[in-house]
Amino acid sequence: MNNLVRDDEASSSSSIHGDILESILSRVPLIDLVQASRVSSSWNCAVAASLCHQNSPKPWLTLNPKFPPRTNSIISHSYDPRSNIWNRIETPHTIATHSSALRSDGSNLLYSISPSGLTFSSDPLHLTWHQSTGPKVWRVDPIVSLVGTRLVVAGGGCEFEDDPLSVEVYDVPTRSWSDAGSIPIGLKESGSSTWLSTATDGRRLFVTEKESGLMHVFDPETKIWSPPYYLPRDPTVFSSIITFTGDKLFLIGLIGERGNMEKLKIWSLNLESLEIEEEIGEMPKEMMEEIRRDGFQAYSLSVSSAENWVFIYNSSQIKGVYICEVVSSGGGGGKGCRWMRENNIATAGKDNRMVVTSSKVGIHDIGKALDLMAGNRKENEAFSYFKEDPYLCNVVLAIMVLSWLCKVVFCDNRVIMPEGVSIGTFSHYMPLYF
Repeated sequence: MNNLVRDDEASSSSSIHGDILESILSRVPLIDLVQASRVSSSWNCAVAASLCHQNSPKPWLTLNPKFPPRTNSIISHSYDPRSNIWNRIETPHTIATHSSALRSDGSNLLYSISPSGLTFSSDPLHLTWHQSTGPKVWRVDPIVSLVGTRLVVAGGGCEFEDDPLSVEVYDVPTRSWSDAGSIPIGLKESGSSTWLSTATDGRRLFVTEKESGLMHVFDPETKIWSPPYYLPRDPTVFSSIITFTGDKLFLIGLIGERGNMEKLKIWSLNLESLEIEEEIGEMPKEMMEEIRRDGFQAYSLSVSSAENWVFIYNSSQIKGVYICEVVSSGGGGGKGCRWMRENNIATAGKDNRMVVTSSKVGIHDIGKALDLMAGNRKENEAFSYFKEDPYLCNVVLAIMVLSWLCKVVFCDNRVIMPEGVSIGTFSHYMPLYF
């Protein structure tokens, strides 16, 4: 009996737990934490604590193929700022083969729309697709935005239509279309998504003309447009883009002139008065030089945002992504920008016809995607690569602990796992990023 107690005590003392395990897990890519969370209840708690207290999930920027594949799955590439890596994601889809090109609304809505049908998805990894009949009006480049449970489709109609600038609203719960008049007169000269910028707070749709700064707000419940309003921007701003980060409406202004962007600034706007509250940040000069070298134009500069992250990219060719993380600035409650640039290593040199979305992705979203692709739709069923070889698990963890304690760094901040070590948690990415 005494020997048994001593063996149990030795086993307990040799296990890795508590703060050390949480610190280790905080350095593991989010996509691999799914398997770690399914090892045992204690590991599940450690993963949750690590994500809550040490290295929380951050919104992903996802590059989706513009044209739906003819297979039953879709391959996209996502940049995860938390882990500072690109992920190759394969998820199932039910997009009809006759659908038109995929588009995005600057957040996480991915859609395809034509007279023959409407297909859209708005969950973080686009695992669920909603399909319905298309709008009455044939449209080429409309505004499309999901406002609460209503999908607003406005403008962009073909010239042969009676009203190319008509507005239609699709109610998701009832799966029905309704007419909502036309785009306001002030926006008619530029009534397509190319020249207009949109943002939604979940209740209203904000629409602004990029060049003039003229804004209208549409309420899909009452189907009423607000009076016109000109954004209070700097006179040197020649193009404006609006977006929501959390509950804040941001104005992104390009300063200079077409063909010569000198500066890019971000301001927050008051939702009631639409007046400027504060300047959030200005893109550093070295980044502006890179933007010019990357061939950005006013019409191709696009924005996607989620939570407190703003992703800026060239929709014509996505060579790199310029990122503003909105952070607290000083002790007065103000906001500032932490700027960074991430090269597009996922699709570089390949077909760059991509549609960009962004959304916060959690460990449960990844687990659901893995289960769906494995043909297992029981999300609570255990799915662990560790349980068959606990000894190898301890060996790998020992290597991780030593690397973590000694701050070992190889190959551009990557710690390379030893040859022959293959374990579930690291099966997707053998280089472990620290």
